[in-house]
Amino acid sequence: MKCVQLEKTQSELQEANEMIMSLSVQLRQIRHENTKLKQELRRRDIQQTNESKKSRLRGVDY
Repeated sequence: MKCVQLEKTQSELQEANEMIMSLSVQLRQIRHENTKLKQELRRRDIQQTNESKKSRLRGVDY
């Protein structure tokens, strides 16, 4: 009886481990995508800031 329970427990542990590995891969992909999105957002923010500065400078008479 204990042998059957042990096999079931090992099977459940293996299944849980596979799920963890799968989630780990998904998390890595999500983090990578998140990093790319943050970089794009920063790039756009810098671009917008630069355009705003240029716009203000055009209004200044030298």
